[in-house]
Amino acid sequence: MEHSSLERSSLEHRSMEHSTVPSVSAPQQKELAGQDDPAGQTDTLALATELVEQGPVRLKQYLTECEEGTCEPANLDLILEVAEYRASNENSLEWAEIAIRAASLGAKTDPTRRHSYLYRAMLVRTLFITRQGSQPGHPVLDPAAIVDWFEAELKFSPAEARRRSERWKDPRFQQEFATELEDHSASEKATNGETPFIKETLNDLLELQLLKYRVQLLRRLAECGELPPEAKLNEWLQTAKFLP
Repeated sequence: MEHSSLERSSLEHRSMEHSTVPSVSAPQQKELAGQDDPAGQTDTLALATELVEQGPVRLKQYLTECEEGTCEPANLDLILEVAEYRASNENSLEWAEIAIRAASLGAKTDPTRRHSYLYRAMLVRTLFITRQGSQPGHPVLDPAAIVDWFEAELKFSPAEARRRSERWKDPRFQQEFATELEDHSASEKATNGETPFIKETLNDLLELQLLKYRVQLLRRLAECGELPPEAKLNEWLQTAKFLP
């Protein structure tokens, strides 16, 4: 079955950090169990697999327990992968809600991957709004959740985003930065980590690229008539073409 452009975007984005794993077979569990497991990862994988096999009702109960702090989340990545897969392929709002809740928990428990988890949650929302339309207050179909997330993550204005993006389209700057990276890698300084200039420049590029991913979701909502008609949001849509 051919994926929509939104679903292809999901697969491409997820490939940055992890592969798609809709299920874990018994032989794979045995193989994992034979490896060193000081952190008890095999147990959490087995628990997550058992929960997935019990179905959405049990999973929602388990996620509620995690949200209330009565238990520690077990292998949220597996739960999230399966929920995303089932939601998309079965067009299931129930599985979509599970994916969103698992991603939200992941963002809280693993700050290093917070951006990725939240993006995946909003991608699921966007996919279902484009398929089924919006519904204010719904745990999946409320576009306000996406807009609120987008605005909460903003680090600068549209004008500032354009200004910061300009240098990444300047061939001279690109060459200068590439030379700086090469010189740093070849010098003894490389053993002491990145220079302040390199670190700041790479962080700036990362922020602009994350912003571009988020704006793409706004554009999907706009294309199906589900984006609130706010001037600031429209300005961000116009800014997207300037982002690196």
